[in-house]
Amino acid sequence: LHYLLRGFRARNEMPKCLMLDMGANDGFYALLAAAYGCRVKSMEPQASCVRRFRAALDYNTPLPGSVELLHAAVGTSRKKFLTVSADDRAPCAGNFRAEPRSIKKDLRKHHKKKGKAGTVQIPFVQVDALAGTDQIDIWHIDTEGAEVPVLRSGVAALRGRRVRNLIIEVVPK
Repeated sequence: LHYLLRGFRARNEMPKCLMLDMGANDGFYALLAAAYGCRVKSMEPQASCVRRFRAALDYNTPLPGSVELLHAAVGTSRKKFLTVSADDRAPCAGNFRAEPRSIKKDLRKHHKKKGKAGTVQIPFVQVDALAGTDQIDIWHIDTEGAEVPVLRSGVAALRGRRVRNLIIEVVPK
């Protein structure tokens, strides 16, 4: 990411740089891109990660770029919302899986360990709606197994060749 951002800066492309950060966790990549001057749109489903991300954003503001953080899930689900834990004091898990069929089991396990924290429904957002017709200079995906639905949610951008660089983090099973 640093290599890509240095290249954008060297070519004086920072004023128009757009990064999408799906599965932003605590915001490390988003803050790095914004420090270089990119406009960043981030999504994170975990309340605890959103809280940490906002704290890091507050601490590091002002930045040359801008960061928009959505407490949302990205994908092409037929459902409009995903139910997740509302506990913003839980660990910000880098291995969190926001899959509708496994989330109920994960929530039950979490509530048994930590006590009932409650749940919240967050929206599913599609990349094509988030980016509109803008060129996506960097699309970072770290969604712990949900990569295919995330990519499908940006099919118009991909088909229209509006994605310049795609970074997908995967963990082999």
